[in-house]
Amino acid sequence: RFNGIFVVATNPLDVMTYITLKYSKLPANKVIGSGTTLDTARLRYILSEKVGVNTGNIEAYVIGEHGDSEFVAWSELSIGNIPVKSFSEQFNIEWDKETENVIATDVKNAAYEVINRKGATAFSVALALVRIVEAFLGDEKSILTVSTLLEDYLGVSNAYLSVPTIVGKN
Repeated sequence: RFNGIFVVATNPLDVMTYITLKYSKLPANKVIGSGTTLDTARLRYILSEKVGVNTGNIEAYVIGEHGDSEFVAWSELSIGNIPVKSFSEQFNIEWDKETENVIATDVKNAAYEVINRKGATAFSVALALVRIVEAFLGDEKSILTVSTLLEDYLGVSNAYLSVPTIVGKN
């Protein structure tokens, strides 16, 4: 009997992860998708460039359906545990809805830019997968935005979407 974990990375990601769950007959905590882990990393990088702070000090998440309908959880964004609006005021950094729209668009379009320049996004996806597997194998209990089966999550059930999820051996 298979005793590992499936990490799905093919599109349409959330649908394929759900199908993997149904065919594998594994418990939901053993079938996850790469989700928006890469998009979240890209978001943190873009934010670090904007505010001049290391990505490790930025709490920001891209959540929802993997793909064009994903979105940034702006209300949860903090830098060094300070809400981004307070941080930007304190350090005199321009921050408004237009700034958020530009950043969100840059995150969404990053994959298309890579595809246009290199033909594929395989290396960056591989890095995201390595990060997820490291969290699983090392039982890190790291919070990653993987595609996970939601059950009564803000009214959503029986669907895979990317949300901040604790990733460890279980």
